[in-house]
Amino acid sequence: RGTHAYDAYLTRASAGGVNACEIWLSSWNLALEWNGRWHGYPGLEHWNFANAWKIDWLISRAEKLGIRINLVLNNHGQGSEKCDQEWHTNPWNRLNGGPLVHAEELFRDPRVATSQAAQRRYLVASYGDSPAILAWKLWSEIDLTSATPRDLHAWHVQAIAHLTALDPWKHPIATHWCGNFRHVEPRIATLPGLGLICIDAYHTNLPARDGTDLISLFHQGLGASG
Repeated sequence: RGTHAYDAYLTRASAGGVNACEIWLSSWNLALEWNGRWHGYPGLEHWNFANAWKIDWLISRAEKLGIRINLVLNNHGQGSEKCDQEWHTNPWNRLNGGPLVHAEELFRDPRVATSQAAQRRYLVASYGDSPAILAWKLWSEIDLTSATPRDLHAWHVQAIAHLTALDPWKHPIATHWCGNFRHVEPRIATLPGLGLICIDAYHTNLPARDGTDLISLFHQGLGASG
């Protein structure tokens, strides 16, 4: 249903008092670039401007409803061969006509860095002045990608620096680890310029809760404050 679905979601959310949400620019939804064999995508380093129109509509609708968006620029499957993997359809994959053999190369190849920088410039220039933008989230669940810890750190250093320089409105820059806070990599989480980190609140990876998942910590906090 495309934007009609988002209209229903956002309208109902706003009526229920929701004032923030997270939206992925994913291959099956709103990404600017993906496999040229997929409907609407022209192929590597050519953008899907139908999706760009949808993003524009979505942000305008969120503005009217007073909802702010944590906009996720990359989702983990795009860079993963191990979890929710989408590498087999990624346009950067050599099997799809791209220049790369493994998903981990997305985090260190200079050609990819240039392409990602161009997309960030477009998004900031097009939507950065909107009050609906809460934050730019670089990746969902980065620990589920195929990147090595060293490459993840270096990638975040350059991406944060680039996005900080681009954005005169100084929106927070975010990234995301799966699971609870134990998954967070301190070297990345403490980088200057990273204003927000995200972790999962909807599950625990442990067979039984040991008191360290967000839901338990929240209730512990309520008990302590009460």
